[in-house]
Amino acid sequence: MTTITRKQLLPTHIALIWASLVALSLLGPNLGSEREATNTIAVMVLAFGAIKVRFVGLYFMELKHAPLKLRLAFEAYCLLLFGWLSWLYVSL
Repeated sequence: MTTITRKQLLPTHIALIWASLVALSLLGPNLGSEREATNTIAVMVLAFGAIKVRFVGLYFMELKHAPLKLRLAFEAYCLLLFGWLSWLYVSL
């Protein structure tokens, strides 16, 4: 039996992350049509995008195991970009 280091992901983990990325991609456009688009739905779609960026960065670009400063910068980027885009959409 082989041991798994902290940098290796099990195939089941990769499959679950991939499935969640697909689910978020399919869920976003199906939340509402153009006629019934509200600020809440738009912010939810932006949140789905931020979550997908975070998943790709952490698991497929291996930022999960990056030095702490780099990971914190990436997490702050995801959070600030989501907040800024949400604020722009709601205020304009």
